[in-house]
Amino acid sequence: MPLVKERCTAGECILVPVIVDFCVWTELDFAKNNALPEKGVPVTDKQWVNENEAWTQVVTKIKQLIQ
Repeated sequence: MPLVKERCTAGECILVPVIVDFCVWTELDFAKNNALPEKGVPVTDKQWVNENEAWTQVVTKIKQLIQ
């Protein structure tokens, strides 16, 4: 993570956390970044119709970030 943090600070990359399953990610350094999908709701959460809906949102948001 230190290398990623250094590169992000230098403007060489963008950190995009993707929360795949339930975990204590909010206690980690990258928690200040808006995690995908939808504010860190895990891909495996029952809010999604299925996991493909969550992954589609992840891909859409990443495409927006790189354009």
